[in-house]
Formats: sequence, C-alpha cells, structure tokens
Amino acid sequence: GSEVWVAYDFGTQVQVESFQCAVAYWQTNGSFTLQGSSDGSNWTVFYTFPNSTGGGNFTNGAGAYTPYTATISNPQPFRYYRVHGSVGGSNFEFATHSLIFTGVIP
Repeated sequence: GSEVWVAYDFGTQVQVESFQCAVAYWQTNGSFTLQGSSDGSNWTVFYTFPNSTGGGNFTNGAGAYTPYTATISNPQPFRYYRVHGSVGGSNFEFATHSLIFTGVIP
C-alpha cells in the first residue's frame, strides 16, 4: 500500500471543530482521514470519511468540486493537521482543491 498526505503546521495548538473541503481521491482499496498531532510525528485520526466519499461525491458532473462539510464529534487541540490517504493498490489520484478548518485556539 501507499500513503499520501498534505500537512499543515498552525504554529500553536488549535482545536478544529468543523471543516469544509474539496478533496478528491480515486482508489477503491483505501481510507481517507483527517489527523492531528502535537509533535508532527505521532498522529491521531479524528475524522474518517465515509467509504462512499471520493471523486464522485466531490464532483458536480461539470468537473468542478462540490465542498464536503462535517462537524468533529470529539474535537481535541493539535498543532499539526493533515489530510491523509492510505491506498491498497498502485494506481491512485489525490487532489486537495480547498480545505477550510473552523475552530478555536484553546
């Protein structure tokens, strides 16, 4: 399997409570998660996208991406956040078109 991710360093602890994204990935044997870390090395999964989420859910049929919105059920503060994809096959595509985190600085 392969892993791909895009990581963000906020410079201080922030608590993400909801997010909106237009992220596309195409791979049937994998998972797609949001993760947080206090040190940039040890990661905690705080949101797992449903298996039905992917290229089909993010496109509107005209090639544009429709944002996906979710609320975090148990938010925790982290300094680092990443969008993480883990794929089981050798062919995949992963594209981040936009990502908006909403939360607080504890």
